[in-house]
Amino acid sequence: MKKLVIALFLMLFVISACIPATTSTENYPATVIAMEVELRLMNEAMKATGEAITAEQMVPTQAFPTPAPCPTCAPATLVVTATAASMPTDTPSPSPTGSPTGGISGALNYPSSFIPAQRVVAFNINTGYWYWQNTSSGTASYSFEKLPVGIYHVVSYLISDPTAMAGGYSQAVPCGLSVACTDHSLIDVEVKAGQVTTGVDTFDWYVDPAAAGWPADPTQN
Repeated sequence: MKKLVIALFLMLFVISACIPATTSTENYPATVIAMEVELRLMNEAMKATGEAITAEQMVPTQAFPTPAPCPTCAPATLVVTATAASMPTDTPSPSPTGSPTGGISGALNYPSSFIPAQRVVAFNINTGYWYWQNTSSGTASYSFEKLPVGIYHVVSYLISDPTAMAGGYSQAVPCGLSVACTDHSLIDVEVKAGQVTTGVDTFDWYVDPAAAGWPADPTQN
């Protein structure tokens, strides 16, 4: 815009310089002609200037797109649910709070020169619940505490091969485990409140457990 205005003024200056300053009567026609030329040139210059200004105003201004606002994303929440691993227990099914309890204890053996590791299981024949504990090699006794009051059968299984042999507290134990002791049914052991029933020795290893009707090791199911 400034360049166009400057060019217009320069053009007017040149035109005015070319017009003679004499205004006498004899030069009047030439002066009139020069003035007409000057006016025509001025009109054309002004027209050109107006067109240039209009063209400049019509130039569209490039509009830069406004960037879309960045969406606010809520961070993902990782919910992690922790489950405690179940640990072996000699009381798989705990008794109701406040119910009376007692205990069972006895000796362990094996028809050999050593006593292998055994799993001793006390079966509550009233409720169907069972309670177990493992012993290490060479251990000659066991003891259950806080058993719910009731009637139990007690059987020992070899940890190394629980399906091969089992020792039970059967009628053959108080009989003396002689050849004459043919009754191998398990003895009902009563657990009384606040008392430990002792002498429940699982010494009968001389019968096929399945044939005698003894329960299999429930921890293997």
